[in-house]
Amino acid sequence: MEGLEIVSYKRETIYANIKTTLDGISTDNGYENDVRQVTRRFKAPDEVKEFPALCVIPSDTPMRHLSTNDFFEGELGFVIYGYVKEESDQDDSAGLSIALEGLIGDTIKALYSDIRRGNADFVDLTEITEVADYYDWTENIGLFIMTGHVTYTGTFTLP
Repeated sequence: MEGLEIVSYKRETIYANIKTTLDGISTDNGYENDVRQVTRRFKAPDEVKEFPALCVIPSDTPMRHLSTNDFFEGELGFVIYGYVKEESDQDDSAGLSIALEGLIGDTIKALYSDIRRGNADFVDLTEITEVADYYDWTENIGLFIMTGHVTYTGTFTLP
């Protein structure tokens, strides 16, 4: 992936890079899935019309002051919601759970393929901290919630 797109604040640059990275999940790029939609707005499962789909949402950002009051290190939090739908999951075939595990794997692979978010000099690390999966067996929809953070350094004039 090329370098990060320049936007006004580092936080937005990082979130934009995460979305762009997830937009690249396709079988042509070596993944198991062709993600149909990536948004930066939360969608409830009944709002998702094209599957598989991902939503990237900002989360908490703990910040630590560094040597002076001019600099800080932040852990820019994110939550990713992933959705899959299987048309038929009959006879206990496990198709829905296999589809969800494939999307989880693709998402992890994509995020860790570029832990520095476009080799930005202000990004140290991308880390996934938790993945939880859920199933709506009546609608044949699988959902995962992935949390993580990007450790970065900023100034109070360019957060």
